[in-house]
Amino acid sequence: MSLAGYQNISATSYMIRRDNFNPMCMKPACQTNPQVSNMLIEVDNKVYIPVFIRNYRIVGCVDSGSDITIMHMSLFMKLFRNSSVLMPSDITFFNTFSEHSVNVKGMLKPLIKLSPTHPGISVTVYVIDDITGPPPLLLGNDLLKLGMVTLAYTGLEDDPYPEIIFNYPVRHQCTVYFEPHKELFTCEAVCKLGPYEMQDVDFILPKASPVVRTDHILITSQEWDTISIIPARSDLEFIQGHDRYCATGRVVNLSDQEIDCHIKGKFELINNYDVIAVNNDNKGRLTRALNHYPLGREILMTKSQAKINLPLFTVNHIAN
Repeated sequence: MSLAGYQNISATSYMIRRDNFNPMCMKPACQTNPQVSNMLIEVDNKVYIPVFIRNYRIVGCVDSGSDITIMHMSLFMKLFRNSSVLMPSDITFFNTFSEHSVNVKGMLKPLIKLSPTHPGISVTVYVIDDITGPPPLLLGNDLLKLGMVTLAYTGLEDDPYPEIIFNYPVRHQCTVYFEPHKELFTCEAVCKLGPYEMQDVDFILPKASPVVRTDHILITSQEWDTISIIPARSDLEFIQGHDRYCATGRVVNLSDQEIDCHIKGKFELINNYDVIAVNNDNKGRLTRALNHYPLGREILMTKSQAKINLPLFTVNHIAN
């Protein structure tokens, strides 16, 4: 089930509205199920800020139209590791703008800090099962009210940029990322490779990428090109001076020429994947794994200008 699974829907498409909420009445007939708005805007950029929960840096999507703050179960388990800390929720479910019902697994009231030294704000967070599309942490209007937030747009008239200032319990001007959701799972690297050379390089992630320091990711290509990415598993390192995470990926030059390259790939979280090292000691495990899982999961387009001098598996026709 997808919550606002369209690239051109703004952060407000995630909005949760509590209609005539009565904690003593949990039946749908009592209109206790919050709703998700279907507001559209012309751009895909959404507003994100970094926050800290239990000393973990997390990027949350700010949605002033959402009555409540929401967290995905996978993120909750990374931070707390034990579902027993969840309290019974006063909201059992809410509806998306497309009228899909989302069950609430529970709630908690963590201290959300705006920096490692910020005193923090205690706000109710509702935990739901992971759903494709929305961010793992949605910061709603309840947090903004508690922090007495000033939200404005500044800068150039034809290129405004959001500004968020919390005025309580202390004044704090947030670092704001104004980025399109579809770019959050991309990564980039700069490299120089000789003919047919393979190299491990540092990939940088977008500042608003929804990852935490304990995550493991898989970096892969978006398309076949002269310089391509070989799927690589990596942990993450936060680069303080650049305010973003970096990871290690493997690239290869498929041509007979030396090339300076800026390459853009994509990544996915693989925290729950089984990892098997490719070596002689693991032949049996690898064979058993390949009997159950495909060696390849997707078909990539080849860039029209690519100069590839090595043989590759190609697909010329796909039938239903």
